[in-house]
Amino acid sequence: LCIQYTRYCKQLQQQIRKQSTTSNESSEIIYHPTLEPTFCKKCEMERPPRSHHCKVCRRCVLEFDHHCPWVNNCIGINNYRSFILLLFYISSGCFYGCVLLGSEFWRMFIQHVDRHGFKLLGAQYKTGLLDIPPPWTLWKQYQMNGRLDDDVVLRAVWPFMLFIGIGLLWMLVAHLRLIGEGYTTVENISRPPDDLENVKNPFDCGGLRQNLKRILGTSILRLLIPLPPDRHLVETT
Repeated sequence: LCIQYTRYCKQLQQQIRKQSTTSNESSEIIYHPTLEPTFCKKCEMERPPRSHHCKVCRRCVLEFDHHCPWVNNCIGINNYRSFILLLFYISSGCFYGCVLLGSEFWRMFIQHVDRHGFKLLGAQYKTGLLDIPPPWTLWKQYQMNGRLDDDVVLRAVWPFMLFIGIGLLWMLVAHLRLIGEGYTTVENISRPPDDLENVKNPFDCGGLRQNLKRILGTSILRLLIPLPPDRHLVETT
């Protein structure tokens, strides 16, 4: 894959040279990310363009985006699509659970307010608006009854799913925006200011749709099932 990616970058360089000669573009154009191979001092080896060293995994990753502690792996060219699908499916599952339990949660909350009154710190346990019992109370309740009360579980699970769903949806939108612009998270951090007109991204496939196809593939069915992508990540534009 690294050899193929290096060839792909060389093809891009040739295309850029042809376009610059035919269109008389200025030689002061800055290409970010660079198309040139780099040298990793820690791995002591030359690596393809868009490769970065992960301090956790102690190796260089092609199209390195970030190291995800939740999947215990780096997110790069081979699993970026799977990571996007992971964010989509978990956030969708959280919102689906909130919809299913929404009416029950609201009914329980209204009954709790009618019984104990509306207090921001909680009327019984002083743990907040939802008045969730502290861990030691829950443990005693479990030892006595062998289970937890349904309303207590609902008060804890529904807000948790909502917050997790919102957080993952925010991450999903942020990553889709970067994919649409042809950048990774690491490249976006070192990205030159947008007001510089002489900065171009050589890995931009020509718009939002083409950049999304490059990572996610061209088939919606393969995204929903999910199946392996129907298009290789390295393809000449």
